[in-house]
Amino acid sequence: NIKTGKLKIVDVLSMYSRARNELAKLSSDLSNLGARQRRLTVEEEAVMKELISTKEEFDRINQEAADLDNKLSAAKKQQEDLESELNKKEIELSDTERTIGEIKARCLSLESRLALLQEMVKRYEGFGSGSKAILVEKQENRLGIPGVCGAVAELIDVRKGYETAVESILGDLLACIVVEDRKSAMDLVRYLKERNLGRATIVSLDYLEPSVTWTEDITPQQGLLGRLEDFVETQERFKNLARALFNNVYLVKDLHDVQDVKTGQLTNAALVTLSGEVFRNGFLTGGAQNQGADPGILSRRIQIQETGEELLRIRAESGKLEGLKESITRQGNELVDRINISAEILKQDEITLANKKSRRENTAAALRKVKDELSLLAMELEEVRGEIDSSKTKQAICESDVKRLDEENNNTQNVIASSQSFVETAIKR
Repeated sequence: NIKTGKLKIVDVLSMYSRARNELAKLSSDLSNLGARQRRLTVEEEAVMKELISTKEEFDRINQEAADLDNKLSAAKKQQEDLESELNKKEIELSDTERTIGEIKARCLSLESRLALLQEMVKRYEGFGSGSKAILVEKQENRLGIPGVCGAVAELIDVRKGYETAVESILGDLLACIVVEDRKSAMDLVRYLKERNLGRATIVSLDYLEPSVTWTEDITPQQGLLGRLEDFVETQERFKNLARALFNNVYLVKDLHDVQDVKTGQLTNAALVTLSGEVFRNGFLTGGAQNQGADPGILSRRIQIQETGEELLRIRAESGKLEGLKESITRQGNELVDRINISAEILKQDEITLANKKSRRENTAAALRKVKDELSLLAMELEEVRGEIDSSKTKQAICESDVKRLDEENNNTQNVIASSQSFVETAIKR
């Protein structure tokens, strides 16, 4: 029994030693696993903070990108509106320039027309050669004959709208030279003969009688406008001249009124219509003027006045349009500057947006990486916790084995001691 007990003690001590070694190893492993668990927990907390920070940065960048995208959309709309407005200004400028061109062409035409009319008046176009020679010499202060008043056309003023009627009645008498006295008339005739300048009709104011014969007062009739003299104005000293020129001449509206008036009180009077038809002593003069014919002597003065007034009006309109053109051009240049500035800002914003999107993608990738890292840490922590639980279970088993082996060793020791005591007692006996 002693021998068997000793052998058993050796086996128990060997198993006890192995159990204690295993227990020490498990204790060391548990310590390492605890340290690892703490490290992983710290890493998990750090990664979680990184995850939160990365998520916040991603959300911020994403919001900034969305805001910038909206800003870009508004800026593009504004750019389109500016370009549309610029296009309208370009069309308006083109229309204004075209109108200015048309007005300038009209001005040139009117200036040419005015110059032609003024030259015709200056050169006394339409006058006979003799009358023209006298008037030109007088105009240039080379005539040397006193008492020349001028041509009839220069000494009377006709109301606007009645020039044709007066021209038709007077005819060549419009070029008649008016002088103060008979001597001046005789001198002019000799002047023309000596220089072979042609013939002229000359009237001396001292030949004219102050009284003229008028048809008796007439009853107003439809179409009868009145005495032609009443539509002509002149200086007081040429009143007798006017009465002589328009003696017994009446103005009617048109040809339809001529026959009606002739059946009344104006049997022996001359009638002239507004359009220039003349009825006198049974003779009717009328018809159409040749197309493109020069205006009459009196009509030129009216046309010069009207052309001058129209020229002034058109020049004023041209000035306004030039101002409008300048304003449109300035507005267009301002729009171009605004478009260029807007385009540059738009370009920078697009670059910024592209960078924001790139940062968003990078941040999203970093976020995914952090999430994956956090997931791996969670898995590793779970694995460590499992290992710790397993090691603790093994540790408990080992501690139980050590305790059992310790008790078994004590029991065996007691058996051996008892057996040895029995042997010693037996030997003594």
